[in-house]
Amino acid sequence: MQKKNIDMELSLTDDIDMHLIPDSIYNNIKVGNPLASKLDVIYAAEKAMVLDFAWEFPKGLDTFVDDERHPLSVEQKQQINLARIYLKNAQTTSYDADISNSDIF
Repeated sequence: MQKKNIDMELSLTDDIDMHLIPDSIYNNIKVGNPLASKLDVIYAAEKAMVLDFAWEFPKGLDTFVDDERHPLSVEQKQQINLARIYLKNAQTTSYDADISNSDIF
């Protein structure tokens, strides 16, 4: 089953434009689902291991990526695109709605 999931993820990479837009890492991920919440974008970034390198930049996910100031490796670009795929295929989550009042008190 693990191989099937990997094959599925690899095949989905063809569905999304592999080029980054001249914008922040965050907005490049959000291209996968423009209606996604901030939490969804961060979750997708974490799942695709974008956070591992994003925090090395001065503004983290808000860092404007371009080839002059903040160039990314091919692997980092692939991770951003994988985050887009996760975001595109994930149902929008609302973690606030998952918590009932009885869970809080």
